[in-house]
Amino acid sequence: MVWVAIALTSLAVLLVFVLCVPLTITLHTRIYGRPELVLHVSWFFGILNKELSRARKAPGDKKKADPGQADG
Repeated sequence: MVWVAIALTSLAVLLVFVLCVPLTITLHTRIYGRPELVLHVSWFFGILNKELSRARKAPGDKKKADPGQADG
């Protein structure tokens, strides 16, 4: 039963250390030209990072059919 208490205490200490590491979230928006939203998440002093972006397509940005492919 003592090992359960030690395991839970260790997990709690580990969680505290993980939460002490800074998390940086940056949000950029561009409204001129094509609207674009960029979210950059950086954790563990920039060692782990991820960038998520979503750009809205303009009405004229449809894919054109490849002339080498036949429909049908």
